[in-house]
Amino acid sequence: MTLNNKNAILGLRILAYFIDFFLVCLLLMGMVLIIGIDKLNNNVFLAITIFFIPIIIYLLKDIANGKSVGKRLMGIKVVTKNSRFTSFKYILRNVFLLIWFVDWVFILFTRNRRRLGDIVSGTIVDYDNVT
Repeated sequence: MTLNNKNAILGLRILAYFIDFFLVCLLLMGMVLIIGIDKLNNNVFLAITIFFIPIIIYLLKDIANGKSVGKRLMGIKVVTKNSRFTSFKYILRNVFLLIWFVDWVFILFTRNRRRLGDIVSGTIVDYDNVT
């Protein structure tokens, strides 16, 4: 992969990240509006559940063949270096989004523009050749 491809994918990755983030925020706001703030204030279990749903979604977002909604729209996907799909690798990769600042700093300073989550899980983001 050439530097131009790496930079192009970096731009697409950032757009995909913001699309996914926006969709999760919409989901969270929708749940809060449907349930109501007063019910969340009075029910700690419900509030905690609502808090963890976006985290669970982020951990599982790439499980569908390495493509979150944002990645599908941007035409990219997560692949393992040996092309073997394992759910664990995609979940492990996304655990590092919980420390997103540190994770994304790696993209700026690694030669192959990989996040910390990519390095630990042995994954890369590449163009999706399937149309």
